[in-house]
Amino acid sequence: MCSETRFYIRSVTLPSLGEARSIFYPRPRSRGKYMQEDANYYGLPKLSGFLDAFDAKEVSLSEAERFRVGIADDATERLHGQLLTIVERYAGKAEHFNTGACHEVSIEKNLRSLVPSASITSISAIVNAAWKLRLDIDNWDILGAMREKDGASRRAEKLRILRDLVLKSFEVYEFRKRVEKNAP
Repeated sequence: MCSETRFYIRSVTLPSLGEARSIFYPRPRSRGKYMQEDANYYGLPKLSGFLDAFDAKEVSLSEAERFRVGIADDATERLHGQLLTIVERYAGKAEHFNTGACHEVSIEKNLRSLVPSASITSISAIVNAAWKLRLDIDNWDILGAMREKDGASRRAEKLRILRDLVLKSFEVYEFRKRVEKNAP
C-alpha cells in the first residue's frame, strides 16, 4: 500500500499568464501568494522563486473598470484570509491528501496497455500518470491500423482514448471508495 504523502512539483506551469492580467482572476502575484500561504498552512515546503514566477502586465482599463477590479481584488484579499478556516469547518470526513506518487508508474503502464487503473489510492496519481502519457502521446504505440492516416487524426484519437481511460479509472476509484466505505 502506498502511504507516501510528500509534496513535490515537477515543474511550475502557470495558468493563463499571457501578455496581460485577466480581470476575471486575482492579480497573478496575489494568486501565487495565496497558494504559497495555503501550502505553508498545510505544512508543505516553501519553493524558492515560486512567487517570482507570478507576474503579468496590468491590463489597460477605464477609470470605472479599474475601480471595479480594485474592489474585487480587495474583497478577494480579505476573503482569502478566512478561506482556510471555512475549508476546515466544512471538510467533514475528507481524507488526508495522498499524492499516490508511488503508483504513478504502474498506472501509466496500465493506461499504455489500455487498462483502467484499479488499485490506486489517489486521484492525483491518475492525473499525473495520464499527464505523463499525454506529454509522450506521439510515442504511445497504439492504433496501428491508423498508421496510414495523418498524425493529427491519430493524435486526436489517442487523446480521446486517454480521456476515456482516465474517466474509467476515476469511476473505478470511486467505486472502490464506496465499497470500502460501506463494507461491514
